[in-house]
Amino acid sequence: MRGIKTLDPERQLEDEPWFHGVLPREEVVRLLREDGDFLGHYRFEGPAYPSIQELIIYQHKCGLPVTNKSGAVLRAPIFREHWELNNDDVQLVEKIGRGNFGDVYKARLAGSGLDAAVKTCRVTLPDEQKKKFLQEGRILKQYDHPNIVKFIGICVQKQPIMIVMELVPGGWRVTAELRAQQQRQAHGEADDGHVPRHRRRHGLPRV
Repeated sequence: MRGIKTLDPERQLEDEPWFHGVLPREEVVRLLREDGDFLGHYRFEGPAYPSIQELIIYQHKCGLPVTNKSGAVLRAPIFREHWELNNDDVQLVEKIGRGNFGDVYKARLAGSGLDAAVKTCRVTLPDEQKKKFLQEGRILKQYDHPNIVKFIGICVQKQPIMIVMELVPGGWRVTAELRAQQQRQAHGEADDGHVPRHRRRHGLPRV
């Protein structure tokens, strides 16, 4: 069976092509199309094994359901998609900004050597905030337009969770400057001691 024969009990779980880490449930539902499709790891009933890989081999060979209540039988592993990147393949080079969920870095992608912008999610954030961070990645994945920063992928194999995007030179710096101007404007301040009339009337664009 595709995937089962290549299972290696000595390999780390996150290195298995069918391990999707903390992939959002909405994406998991989309990937599981046929009866018996599986990914990640769930609760099993039955004997214990030294590794999840050995447990999966046993469950598949015996054709036993993972739980009596579900009756679900493992048939075909679902491999990661091209945008599900391995955390170890993303080398953080330097911090270039800070977002709502964590720091933003310039990074280099292993293999291609491509420079990218990486938004990280703080490990200490509540689960609800982490879900919102992943939702942001799902939204970016849906867009492909020359005027929108290109989505490259997400890293969900382990912490920290990361969203990888096209690196736009100076993009984060411009955004930071605009945010700083907005904050000064909110407090009745301006760079040169006054707030221009058109800014008082219309304000700065939201970023």
